[in-house]
Amino acid sequence: MRIWQTIDAALIARLNKAVQQVHADLYPELFKPYSFADMQAAFEEYLRDESSFFFVVAKDETSRPVGYVWVQLRSVAPNVFRRGYKTAHAHQLSVVEPEHRRGFGSALMEYVTTFASETGCVQVELDYWVENTPAAAFYERIGYKPKRIIVQKPL
Repeated sequence: MRIWQTIDAALIARLNKAVQQVHADLYPELFKPYSFADMQAAFEEYLRDESSFFFVVAKDETSRPVGYVWVQLRSVAPNVFRRGYKTAHAHQLSVVEPEHRRGFGSALMEYVTTFASETGCVQVELDYWVENTPAAAFYERIGYKPKRIIVQKPL
């Protein structure tokens, strides 16, 4: 397996299709249907953010990428309530459907863990939607545990 950092917005936009569709299917009132042009433009903007990193994974040196993870390094300032710290937030993880359950997502998240540690982070954090039960099962399987619960009351 090969993992590397990319700055190719078109590649990220193509790999984003599956994760965007999951969100649009689960919450059509919140998420727009996938649009390659819109995603490419958005990722071009996100790539300008020096705190954001995009890593892709392929089977080997000659294969096309089959998944990506978007990670943002965040510094949390200390205040009267808490200590300051640095964290890596994984915004999105996506692997194309035919390659699910073949270790690509796990490999990306292990890469993120190493990257976070090497950049001085104390943790990797992420969130997923409650109805996304495959994501919940995946993250539990690779060692992620709930830390904070956010609730909402629709109006």
